[in-house]
Amino acid sequence: MDFKDVITPLATLAAVWLAANFTLRNELRKKELEIKAAHLEKLSENCDSTLIHLINYAGSIASMLDAHMHFTPGNEPFRVHFLNDLLTQIDDSPRGLDLEKMHWCRHGLEFHRENEWKRWSEVVPSLKDRIYDFFMVTTPGDENLVMLDKSRTRAEIAEFTADLRVRIKDIDVQRKEIVSAMANDFRLLTQSAPNNIYDLVFKCRKRLLDFFKR
Repeated sequence: MDFKDVITPLATLAAVWLAANFTLRNELRKKELEIKAAHLEKLSENCDSTLIHLINYAGSIASMLDAHMHFTPGNEPFRVHFLNDLLTQIDDSPRGLDLEKMHWCRHGLEFHRENEWKRWSEVVPSLKDRIYDFFMVTTPGDENLVMLDKSRTRAEIAEFTADLRVRIKDIDVQRKEIVSAMANDFRLLTQSAPNNIYDLVFKCRKRLLDFFKR
């Protein structure tokens, strides 16, 4: 029996085995990347919409306060209790914050996207704290705030609305950075490799067969 008659089937069998083994691993890897890409896409979409909603929420508060100062004559201060009722109207409307969705986004960024979580942490909590402090909103676990005799002057309200608009711009910048970073990683996960080991295996097999056919 010629040596080629023995080695050629062995080479073919080895190439087929390697190809099958790689195909299985490649399919598993592909599935893993698909899951990662789907999660990243969902996280990016939810964080983007949540930050846009937060921007609109803060903008609605600023516009509401501006309107009440404009249409209310005199220079009398506004009682915090009255302002708090106005905030409640926004919170109870479609413009109100989806706190559950915000928590989901924060949790997802904290565990999977450290850099984006840091960006989020720089702007989102401080804006919420600023709003709650101005309207004297009591958060769970904190001591109840007495607002019956409290009021905000027009100057304080104007300063607050101006601060909100500055924070809105900062959040929009961070929103774009967060979405851009995740979009870049999404493209890396979903783009196909120009060459893979499956192609290399069959090229090696072809060269072996060509060699033994000489």
